[in-house]
This record gives sequence, structure tokens and C-alpha cells, in this order.
Amino acid sequence: MKIKILIDKDFLKFGITKLLEEDHEVHYAKNFREVKKSEYLVTDKFIDRDRTVIIYSSTEEALFSSAKIKITEDSTAFEFLEAIEALKDGQSYSAKEIKKSEEKVLKSKEYLQNLNARQKFLISEIISGSTNSEIAKKLYLSEGTVKNNLTDLYRKIDVKSRMELIKICKLVLT
Repeated sequence: MKIKILIDKDFLKFGITKLLEEDHEVHYAKNFREVKKSEYLVTDKFIDRDRTVIIYSSTEEALFSSAKIKITEDSTAFEFLEAIEALKDGQSYSAKEIKKSEEKVLKSKEYLQNLNARQKFLISEIISGSTNSEIAKKLYLSEGTVKNNLTDLYRKIDVKSRMELIKICKLVLT
């Protein structure tokens, strides 16, 4: 199978070439115009086209993508080769970490839709940067009660910290 590679990072391009060259015909492209629609492509740039494996620099970046086949720079060689097989078979594929994050975001989205008014208020306050003490004053509660409410909220949404809650909310809401 002939595969074109359009990647700027030399170490990534070299590693992918080494993985592919034994079983595939590898060619380099300087830009997208050099790649015909009928050709297979491995790239680290987002392009909306079939027959493409896109390599993202982070899982978060991949989550926002509508690409059919997506892996990250941290993916294993085995995952990359699975992505190539999916490419040949016309299937979709997401690396393990991306798939895990996609599932977590979907699960969190369900939980976020079923929150009560207080939980929604807590999230909006956290996103706006309010401290537990500030939230407690706004709700006329003790700081301990706010902490307990946040602990329950974290458990319900399956996050471990304020930052993770903010990150999940941003992923779900965008």
C-alpha cells in the first residue's frame, strides 16, 4: 500500500517511516496539493478528508476533531499500526487514550445535563474562579458544607479536582 506522509517534525516523520517502510511504499508530501484524494495520508495537520491518519500533539486536541482516524504523538507503535489497518479497511479508529477521554466526556455530559440548580451554580462559580469561602458567602452556607457539596459533585461527574472539573466542563460545553 502506498502511503504519503505530510509531517513537519523530523523525529515523528522518521519514526513513522521506520514503522511503515517494511510493509508499505512510503512517500513524502510537501503540502496537501501533492496528495490525491485516492491516496492514503499520515499527517499531523488537521484536514477533513477520508483516507487520513491524523496525529495530534495532545488528547485534548484530538477530542475536538471530527477525523475518522486519530492518534496522538504519545500513541504506541501498535496503536499506529492498528490505525493504518483501519485506514486500509475504511474504518474509524481512535487511540486508547483518546477513546478513554471521549467516553469520559460523553459520560460527564450526561451527568452535567442531570444536575440540580445548586450543582449548576457551584460549577458556574468554580469556572468563574470563586473560592469555597466566596461560594459559601453567596449561598449563606458554611465553607464545610460547600466542600461537601463539591465532593459530591466531583464524585457524580467523576472528576478528582477543581481543575479537572473545569477542563471537563469546557470540553463538554464547546
